Amino acid sequence: FAMWNTIVATVALQVEELDADTAKLFYVLTGVTVAAAAGFLVVHLGATNLLSLRSELLPRWVTIVGLISAALFLIATIGAMTDKDPFPLFGLLGFITWMIWVLGTSIHMWRTVDAS
Repeated sequence: FAMWNTIVATVALQVEELDADTAKLFYVLTGVTVAAAAGFLVVHLGATNLLSLRSELLPRWVTIVGLISAALFLIATIGAMTDKDPFPLFGLLGFITWMIWVLGTSIHMWRTVDAS
């Protein structure tokens, strides 16, 4: 997601030098880049949470949030093939649920650490 920020920031810094079509090209480029990166999160969240379903590695609610996040990111990856509006929303919702998953996983790990 840092790639998205650097592309958008570069366009913002050079906005006086760019015409509207060039600025739009970079905006679409950022959307496609983020959507393609979401595919890696689908694999990570899917594998981790399917393993958690099987082995009870994480609390059930954390696993469900992770699977929901993976599903939202999966829908967001369609944004790599189109510049239609609804797909970035799925990426945003996937990101929010991913952050909840990270927080839940971190709290679980903190609580279950062996104090030796």
